[in-house]
Amino acid sequence: LYDVIAILASGLIFSMMFSINYPRVTRLPGSDIIEHLRRAIAWLKMPSTYTAPEPCFHFPEALTYLLSGYPTPTAFLTALELLSFMLFPSFYLLAKAALGRSDERLAPLSLLLLSCLSGFGWLFILLKWSFGGFELYTSIQQQASEKTYLDVPQGGAIDLYAWFRPRTMGFIAFFLALWTLIERDLDKRERILNLALLLACLFLSHVPEFVVFITALV
Repeated sequence: LYDVIAILASGLIFSMMFSINYPRVTRLPGSDIIEHLRRAIAWLKMPSTYTAPEPCFHFPEALTYLLSGYPTPTAFLTALELLSFMLFPSFYLLAKAALGRSDERLAPLSLLLLSCLSGFGWLFILLKWSFGGFELYTSIQQQASEKTYLDVPQGGAIDLYAWFRPRTMGFIAFFLALWTLIERDLDKRERILNLALLLACLFLSHVPEFVVFITALV
């Protein structure tokens, strides 16, 4: 029951974020998702000019764009965002393997915390806002966004699942790689194969998570 409640709650939070932001954010000029789509399309048109360090993200994106018949960027990026939801089940697998045997409530609670909580940018608002009115609040909120590098309004995991980017894909693969290491039901062959594929995906989609994983092993 705890598992179902946690997954449904995470799905509800994701659905709210999706319905509020999409397709509006796909029209923001210079956003990351538009730039990555541009790189994917550039690879389709002129593969020899591709120099980006995220081929494991751009190549599948480009092939999906091609096979779907070259839809509008708004429609394509809106549909692509749905893949961000995979962040939740990948994290839940890890939490279940790491915490589920000690207390069955810890894994669902971890998933809810990942889904709901942001960073600590809200502390800036509490320190600066004297509860003096809505205009002052919006002004301080804007300052908080600038001072905390967008921790307000998209801090914590929200920044991962609000846009489907190489960073999102990297964290999904990172959670699954950690799960592969600690899951007891996998045999040696499955563990090696999973790790090989996931680490290759990490290295070729978002290197920072690959570095963190290797450093943790060392």
